[in-house]
Amino acid sequence: MADRRSDSDLVAATIAGSQQAFGELVARYKDAVFGVAFHRLGDFEKARDAAQDAFLNAYLNLGKLRKPASFGNWLYRIADGTALDAARRKRGEVSLETAGDLRDATPTAQDQAEQTDLARQISEALATLSEATRLAVILHYVNGYSHAEVASFIGASPGAVKTRLSRARSRLRGELVEMVEEKLKEASAIFTYEATDDSGRVITGTTEAKSASAIRRRLTEKGYRVVRMERDRRTPEEREAEDGEPITRVVRVMLEHALKDRATEIRIAVRPSKPEPTVGVRYLVAGRWHLVMVVPYYVWQPLRAKLAEMAAVQLEDASMRQSGTIRFSFEGRDRDLKVTINPKSARIELPAPE
Repeated sequence: MADRRSDSDLVAATIAGSQQAFGELVARYKDAVFGVAFHRLGDFEKARDAAQDAFLNAYLNLGKLRKPASFGNWLYRIADGTALDAARRKRGEVSLETAGDLRDATPTAQDQAEQTDLARQISEALATLSEATRLAVILHYVNGYSHAEVASFIGASPGAVKTRLSRARSRLRGELVEMVEEKLKEASAIFTYEATDDSGRVITGTTEAKSASAIRRRLTEKGYRVVRMERDRRTPEEREAEDGEPITRVVRVMLEHALKDRATEIRIAVRPSKPEPTVGVRYLVAGRWHLVMVVPYYVWQPLRAKLAEMAAVQLEDASMRQSGTIRFSFEGRDRDLKVTINPKSARIELPAPE
């Protein structure tokens, strides 16, 4: 995980307001964080979502990190906790369950049977390993980290990691280790879908699969009718740049939660807290204001700039008030949100709940 700039330098630069610095940390650790999430969840879609949430949690809590040089191990603990929370969350969601099901490339019965059997073999093989060994296998054989890199990330010694991997190879046999590696590394694409059930309830999601037909088949089996399916046409570099920008995730979470809570207005304002200012986010729901989020002050300027970018307004003069409109997609529909941006606050007006 070595790079030209140390983790400590990148943490300090992020707190000073550099989004690029945190992007470098994301690029450095994204595979490891995904590996931890997949280790806990066993599902590509849910692991990717949990990995994004882990980086968001890390970004919003960077100011609490006492030893920036230990960022990697600190991030591991956040990733593990985030994935565990995801595993415990409410059931009943539409789940495109196993990696094997999601990555079926062809719809023939024979191929489906072969893929299902392969997924079952891999799942059963990994289940025979201890949690610590399973994580080491994923990070080393799938993500390609060295013994020393795995050790630094999970807070173990290189010797312990080497021992775990040796035991894993003995238990799984070399052929099965290669099978695990090949299966988890299969090429895939990212798709966004919208579907309805018999009652008319609409669900939306983003998932990773080898083909749209595989996702359509899984949703159909669960009683959903697909009404829209789009493939993410961004290059891996473009996707990494956008998804690795934590402030994009902050804005997305804020707007999605406000719409889910049926809020009609969001107010974001710098608060003169001690020992340093913070930024409070409030929602107006049914005529009452609710404080729903408090984020570190270093988030304010990137957040203000992101809102301005989304609303296509210029902030050349930091003292100016600007207004614009954000087009935001939620539950399969585009919503127009009016935004007013001030030097130390912002207001977002949301459409009235239907």
